[in-house]
Amino acid sequence: MIQEHRKALLASTYLTFVAAPKDTSSRFFGKSAYISRRFEYVDETELASALGQFASLIGEQPTEFAELAKQKIHRFRLEEFKRELAYLRPADGEDPIAAELRQFFAGQIMFTILEDVRNQQRTYPPIVKRIFRDAADGLFEFGRDQAVALAEVADELVKWMQHRRFARVTILEMPVGNCVPVEIVRRIAVAREINVDVVEWAFPRNTSKHGGFTVRDAAQKFAQDPRVVSADCILLLDDVLTGSRLLNIAEALRRAVGLERLAVVGLHFAYPRGSRKPPYPARNLTRFDGWATQMGMPFGNKVMPTLPLFKGDQGDDFFLESPSIWIGADFIVGKRKVNLLYNKIDFYEQIARDLASDTGKYLQSLKRAVWSKDEAGNWAFGSDVVEATFRRIFSSLSVDQLFRDVRSAAATDFPADQSAMDADLSEQVMKARIDWLIAMIKTAALSQLSEQDAGMLTRAILETSNAGLNVRDRRIARDHAYGHYTSPYNAAVRALNDRLCERIASLAGD
Repeated sequence: MIQEHRKALLASTYLTFVAAPKDTSSRFFGKSAYISRRFEYVDETELASALGQFASLIGEQPTEFAELAKQKIHRFRLEEFKRELAYLRPADGEDPIAAELRQFFAGQIMFTILEDVRNQQRTYPPIVKRIFRDAADGLFEFGRDQAVALAEVADELVKWMQHRRFARVTILEMPVGNCVPVEIVRRIAVAREINVDVVEWAFPRNTSKHGGFTVRDAAQKFAQDPRVVSADCILLLDDVLTGSRLLNIAEALRRAVGLERLAVVGLHFAYPRGSRKPPYPARNLTRFDGWATQMGMPFGNKVMPTLPLFKGDQGDDFFLESPSIWIGADFIVGKRKVNLLYNKIDFYEQIARDLASDTGKYLQSLKRAVWSKDEAGNWAFGSDVVEATFRRIFSSLSVDQLFRDVRSAAATDFPADQSAMDADLSEQVMKARIDWLIAMIKTAALSQLSEQDAGMLTRAILETSNAGLNVRDRRIARDHAYGHYTSPYNAAVRALNDRLCERIASLAGD
């Protein structure tokens, strides 16, 4: 019986992994019922009910969300939305500051339910924009000390620009961590009639020549941008957690644009005492102060205030996941940071390594949920088929070699994606990238595996991703050899960023 199961499973790998096989007989394992359920659209009544709960929790009328309930939303998105509603319920004995943070959480939860967030023509009911503006106010009040400190830093930097009488200043934006500080400096500088440009720079983390595209390569390209060439000063203002990234960037840029033109400021963040989060292993960045002195700047490093630590209804300590109110969430800065092709390669490699491990968790999830039944509902796998098949696959496969081959092909076929310069962000092009990647993983695997095993592996990688099994485990390679581009959210979502920046910038000079 197990042999028959194995034959049917392997037969399905000859077919495309994106579309379900046309033959839905028991000879084939068709489209996963688990994935089909995850991506089905919920009906308007079900979505309206969830939005009604949301409205009640934030003190609004359900009728305000009636138009929003007509969206097409995948089931997994609705389930995430409903799970997060618990964060909006007031708790007995909670710290008063938690109420401010709940306003922010409301915006964060609203974001999860919106369709077409990158469609610039997309509109929503007025309540959506109001929720995002209120979210910004809540975040501002929660992190007011940081907002005040950032306004002071920006104010002093702009005064320095005025004193130096620069004809043109280019501010370097490295999405998404420094977007808010850059925007605050820009707003204050423009208000004081200083000629500034903000230039987005997509840089890699790789510093080794043998690792491919490096920080130094990216800095040389950046230095050729006309807005950089014509600037009297290039300002690099960024957050500091460990300091390694900023130090590598600053050293590369000083070589590329000239020691006398690059102004560097590090904003140092830490978690609040009592959070029990271990401190970051900080690099020595005193050289930034020396560089600042050479340029007549007021500072090269600034220690920023920590965010509040507050108590929940059980007396537990709580703190924000990020040590800053503006670091780490793309919807806060109003744009998505991504390199779809290379991020997907990283994520798929993580899946493959987990599948290869005796302690990996994805094989069990594939067997018990994703591959337990197809849409036709006429089949479940034998108990040992999946483990035995993958044990044999990884006895012959080098995951290192597989993904070296994939990355080499990506660099050849899509050179603009690696440097993240002039990359096409259209939905059609992005879909083509994923189709290419899936086909390339199978092609690269064929150099080590049989047709059937290469197909089996490719299907497992794709469906682990499609089933959302690795969402919480996803991480970008620490020393990645590619840059990231950004794609702006529409005006309603950007209302959060606009409001937050407006309130922080208004503090300058107070």
